[in-house]
Amino acid sequence: KKEKDYEKRMILAMEIDRLKEIDAREAEEQEKLKKMIEGRKIIEKQIEERRQARLLQEEARDQENREMLKQIELYQQQEEEKARRKEELAIKSREEIIRVNEEHIKTKRERKLQEKKEEEMMAAYQ
Repeated sequence: KKEKDYEKRMILAMEIDRLKEIDAREAEEQEKLKKMIEGRKIIEKQIEERRQARLLQEEARDQENREMLKQIELYQQQEEEKARRKEELAIKSREEIIRVNEEHIKTKRERKLQEKKEEEMMAAYQ
């Protein structure tokens, strides 16, 4: 009977050891799984942070490009305005030259007419 009791206790002790070992392995597996999940979360967080940083960089670059295009457009408008004013000035200058030439021609013609009249009047008195 003692041997049977001893044997039962031994079997029971072995079963307890086996169960403890199974529990320890399960706990170890759970810890590994927990660490893997934590590692995965860290990696996912890093990926998201990098994605956000990339988006911010792209947005900053886009904003910079928009500003540059705005500056280019403003510069082009200023250049077009400058060219338009230059053309207007050239047209006004040509018109002024034509007007002065016409006045000069008119004055010359009037002077010739005046001289002719004076010559005729002199000729009439002689």
